[in-house]
Amino acid sequence: MKINIVENTKSMKFENVEIRKPMVDDVTKAERISGQIEGMEFMAALISLTGKFDGKELVPEDVAMMEASDFLELAIVVGKMLKGLPTVSSISQELPDSALNQ
Repeated sequence: MKINIVENTKSMKFENVEIRKPMVDDVTKAERISGQIEGMEFMAALISLTGKFDGKELVPEDVAMMEASDFLELAIVVGKMLKGLPTVSSISQELPDSALNQ
């Protein structure tokens, strides 16, 4: 079998991408935009909120038009910035039972 890899003419490419450390507000906005607290759509929203692409801001739909390898590289960088971010389930496990019954 012969496999030919063809360039995607619709993908967005950038020379310089600047990502700032996400704030809680960015995470909550990304959750609201994507309707999720993790996954590709959440990460596209978070990257769009915290990134500048050749000096421009992008909407999540534009971020999703990047080549997968570029997107995943950015997602890894942003994911490392969020390392240790508690999830709702991990927070609830640390609360005393009396706090959960209110």
